[in-house]
Amino acid sequence: MLLRSGRYTSEERRIVDSVLRDFPSLCLCLQRRREYLTAMCSGGGDGGRVQGGESVPLAERVLLAITSDSEYCQLAAVVERLRDGLNGLSERLFSVVEELYFRGKTPQLLMEELGVGEKWLRIRRSLIYENLAAIIFQIYPMVRRWRQREQQRCEEALQILSVKCG
Repeated sequence: MLLRSGRYTSEERRIVDSVLRDFPSLCLCLQRRREYLTAMCSGGGDGGRVQGGESVPLAERVLLAITSDSEYCQLAAVVERLRDGLNGLSERLFSVVEELYFRGKTPQLLMEELGVGEKWLRIRRSLIYENLAAIIFQIYPMVRRWRQREQQRCEEALQILSVKCG
């Protein structure tokens, strides 16, 4: 991946586009992971006792679980870096990102709604790539790992369903 200004290859644009489309799902997975870790700390019969000694407060147990969970830490880093990049966009560029990537509108529909031409949208997308590509290329390995984990979880869920339903 090139970290540079200027034109990006179709593969580089594809990567930026795919990570931006994944951003809402990444945020949701981060929230669910935190809820899972919190639930794991909240349950149990020993009230958070450490080696039979003093009870550890729930907030402390949750903090320890979150900071020691590599999956949570990776997701948090990805979401934070991308959120920072998105916050650096102008309001107009962010609205283009939101409509195209988060809401899934087609470029044609967005151009019609805004009353703009193809050149206007092409320039805005180029500016989005210029502003976010370096960040996205840095976090892309973690996004790929997240996608692999999610795919593996889906396959495991399908296996469980086929056993229970079949």
